[in-house]
Amino acid sequence: MNILQEFRELQDNHIARNVWTRLEAFIFPKLKNVITVNNSIANLYHQQYGNDVKVVRNVPDRTDSVNFDVAKWKRSVGFPDDKKIFIMKGAGINVDRGAEEAIEAMKDVDAMLLIIGGGDVFHQLQELANKHNVEHKVIIHPKISREELITVTASCFAGLTLDKDTNINYKFSLPNKLFDYIHAGIPVIASDLPEVKAIVNGYKTGIVLPQYSQQAIAEAMNRLIIEKELYVSYKENCSIASKDLCWQKEKKILIDVILSSEK
Repeated sequence: MNILQEFRELQDNHIARNVWTRLEAFIFPKLKNVITVNNSIANLYHQQYGNDVKVVRNVPDRTDSVNFDVAKWKRSVGFPDDKKIFIMKGAGINVDRGAEEAIEAMKDVDAMLLIIGGGDVFHQLQELANKHNVEHKVIIHPKISREELITVTASCFAGLTLDKDTNINYKFSLPNKLFDYIHAGIPVIASDLPEVKAIVNGYKTGIVLPQYSQQAIAEAMNRLIIEKELYVSYKENCSIASKDLCWQKEKKILIDVILSSEK
């Protein structure tokens, strides 16, 4: 099985899929140094081609706080002061990324949901919120700058990463937003995907859904709201994890790969 054939974006485009598959099969075995973003993908490529694939995760820098008036921003987009905010963000909020289920879950949660970014289904989300009568709980907002997003994320209550196990690309994803939430010091609610689960359970930074459903998402949200000691422990663990899951450490692997290629 070729890994590229399982990417959702290529599954219905047979010409593009065949071109990329042949190109990968021709080039990959000849590569001396290869890096990818997590162990699951590294193992797949090793099984497919036999290469020794190094892992360099796309984790953030440990940054200082950004000078941005997040309270003013929240007022400008209509967030009430007395509600907790769950955030889902990403430039690729597409089909099977969980935004639809997150919106439906808000029927059973006394909080707000901020979906910020863009993607294939992004323009449909407001209509979906209206359909489920949760438009007063859901705010859909286009992309903002990275600097602003850091502060907005840190001001939220918890973060959502809800990709579905519908193809290899999603199953073995390790999304940037997971690390952004951890660096922002907010607990995570995550779908049960191997790489994401390993981080969330390994560092005890949040809840991995026991099953994928609107009900399970709502239950996890309410658990974070109700179980205050559990919530505090997740926040403390995020602070610990961010010191380990940072580019200052991860870049050393990349430097070693570059130096070895020069020998």
